[in-house]
Amino acid sequence: MPDLFAYPLELIMAAMAVVVLLVAIYFHRQRLVPAARLFAVIFVGLVLFLGVRVAIIADIQVPEENRLAQYLPEIFVRPTPIPISFEGELQLKTDGLLEIQGAELVANDKTQWVERILVPGSDAIERPMEPTSLDEALVEATQKRDVIYANSVIKTVDLALSIDPSELNSEIALLVELYDGQAVTHFAKNADVQMYPASMTKVMTALVALENLGSLDEQVMIDPAIIDELFIQGASTAGFAPGMPISARDALYGIMIPSGADASYSLAQHISGDVTSFVALMNAKAAELGMDNTHFVNPIGLHDDQHFTTAEDLMLLLEYALTQPEFVEIFTEMGPLELAGVPMISTLFGMMTPAERESGLILGGRTGFTPEAGRCLMSYTIIEGRTFLLVTGRAFDDAQSQRRHIEDALDVFGQIRDEISGGGE
Repeated sequence: MPDLFAYPLELIMAAMAVVVLLVAIYFHRQRLVPAARLFAVIFVGLVLFLGVRVAIIADIQVPEENRLAQYLPEIFVRPTPIPISFEGELQLKTDGLLEIQGAELVANDKTQWVERILVPGSDAIERPMEPTSLDEALVEATQKRDVIYANSVIKTVDLALSIDPSELNSEIALLVELYDGQAVTHFAKNADVQMYPASMTKVMTALVALENLGSLDEQVMIDPAIIDELFIQGASTAGFAPGMPISARDALYGIMIPSGADASYSLAQHISGDVTSFVALMNAKAAELGMDNTHFVNPIGLHDDQHFTTAEDLMLLLEYALTQPEFVEIFTEMGPLELAGVPMISTLFGMMTPAERESGLILGGRTGFTPEAGRCLMSYTIIEGRTFLLVTGRAFDDAQSQRRHIEDALDVFGQIRDEISGGGE
């Protein structure tokens, strides 16, 4: 049985015909003959119009050259949407016409241009796009006699990947692709579960410092009192000498490359006067970024039950961080390097083989480790022009390896390369 509500025009005209007929009958009974005749004529016209429309609807399956509709005035013909699917060049011409394999479709300001992004495990993301040249598209059009009007032009982008996060060593994992300003999630494994960030905290430390420094050439003093405390806590340091003045730039590299707690605390005190005030800035920035399940207690990731986050929140932080050029420059430094006379080795790239570094699978990252947090990593890569971000946590050491977090990143990014570029070089 056809869906009557698919034909709103016909339903309205039928309702009008009933009303007009009732009015004509009323006038006839009141012996108002001229009015009754007028409404009778209107009723007959409506019935004829409906008859033609019903004939056209029933005529839809007939070959176009034989359809009744082409012999009737346009007022009787309600346009029927038609999809035009093609592979080839589609261009918006200067005169407002679309050219598709030689056919012309009229496009105007009512034509909708839509980009449909296909992602795994969820509904497609649809968003407007600017009129553009496309290699593939689906045109939803309406044919009015011998003219075809483009209602919408839909470009479909398939970003789907077939990576199974259950095979990873990390208990927590989140893979996101940055596609033209859109964050597309490819997989999430316990991504909303509370975790301890360990030294991944220093991504926020570096960002807050960058946003509050007047100049990267400012001189920062390494507080001798901090060194003894960090030694007792077992925190990693960059190796700057106590009482040594260094540039803010060197301090930032000391934070991100060797995961230096000495540089982190010294820079925090330099900016805010004391560590507690600096941590308040970190929490304020987290709130600004929408990291609703994050709370910082210190600037280095030293374990504290009240120092926590989630992979989802860390992904928001990483997405923002990668928009900051000065941060990206530090984040992607492989090392080794020497700053202020101190040699520094990356806690990420220093644990990779030369072949792994040269593969380009991991372009930048920040590691983390405490017994409670396990091995953690925030990393990113670019493959065939596509940018991928990965956050992993709670990968634990075993007799075979103490770098399961790095192995997970290499595995995921390697699978991506294999899928979208056939394995690369």
